[in-house]
Amino acid sequence: MLRSETVTVDQLWQMLSLTPKRNGNGLRRAALLESRNAPWSEAERLLHRILREAGFRGWAGNVEVACAGHRYPVDVVFERARLIIEVDGYAYHRAENRDQFQRDRRKWTELAAAGWTVLHLTWDHLVFDPGWVVDRVRRVLGS
Repeated sequence: MLRSETVTVDQLWQMLSLTPKRNGNGLRRAALLESRNAPWSEAERLLHRILREAGFRGWAGNVEVACAGHRYPVDVVFERARLIIEVDGYAYHRAENRDQFQRDRRKWTELAAAGWTVLHLTWDHLVFDPGWVVDRVRRVLGS
């Protein structure tokens, strides 16, 4: 529902407050907390959790970045540092999905040409080596 924009996180919080004793509200509350930065996938949700737990501030999830006369959706942006993080799922980004493959390369090239650093992460990076992910982000941010 969030991804299709039929409801907002604020509206879901409001609905949750209307049924305070409903079974399963603990799980619903946890899901809403995990959704506060608008992740679109489980991989993005995990990236957001890694960023929060590492204490990173000043980032936003699933926003559009204006570049070269276009508005490109990005998974995570640290706007002040001009850092973008993209979580690349194999099924969505593989070469068999030719149109998406072409759009992604154009977007990444435009962003790089405009001075953005774009980090590309995978599910395996997030699950099996979150320390490496944190270190790469820290390196780019200089922190």
